[in-house]
Amino acid sequence: MIFDGGDFSRAEFAGGTVTFDDAKFTGGTVTFDDAKFTGGTIFCMGAGFTGGAVTFNRARFTGGRVFFDGSEFAGGTVTFKGAGFTGGTVTFNGAKFTGGTIFFDGTEFAGGTVTFTSAEFTGGWVTFISARFADGTVSFISSEFAGGMVSFNGTEFSGGAVLFDGAEFSGGAVTFNRARFIGGTVTFNRVEFAGGTVGFSAARGNAPDGLLPPSGQAMPTGLSLPAVWHVIRP
Repeated sequence: MIFDGGDFSRAEFAGGTVTFDDAKFTGGTVTFDDAKFTGGTIFCMGAGFTGGAVTFNRARFTGGRVFFDGSEFAGGTVTFKGAGFTGGTVTFNGAKFTGGTIFFDGTEFAGGTVTFTSAEFTGGWVTFISARFADGTVSFISSEFAGGMVSFNGTEFSGGAVLFDGAEFSGGAVTFNRARFIGGTVTFNRVEFAGGTVGFSAARGNAPDGLLPPSGQAMPTGLSLPAVWHVIRP
């Protein structure tokens, strides 16, 4: 199915199902701006994004589920700008990012789950600029970063968990510039640095778990840390 638009702005999803599985988004806009998700399910599994936009700007997730599993993002835009997560689930598991943009800028994570488990990043942008993590979970477990950009610049980590365990960095860039680590858990356990860059320029607070190599071991190529974190290496 080729999808060319739809408006669900300010809709309230307390149950039921909306399905875009295997849809092709080549143009137009599907809008969920200011919608409220207290239940129900939206399926975009196996969808292809080469143009157009799907927007969840300022949406409120207190429950419900949104699935982008196995989708391919080669263009177009998916945005969650200013959204609020206090519950529910949004998943991009096994998705392929070869182009396009996904925005979580200014989003507040006070609960719920957003997962990119086993996703492949070879191009495009995924941004969490100035987002706030106060609770809930965001997972990049076992994801592959071979290109493109993932940005957490200016983000505040005060609670919840952001997990990069088992991820592989072989290209592209992941940035935490000016991020604040003042609570919660951010983990880089069993990560492989084989290329690309992971930068924490001007980051403040405590270093993420598993990120710092033990004293006496060389810093992985492509990893850059604030000077104070070098001093406290275990």
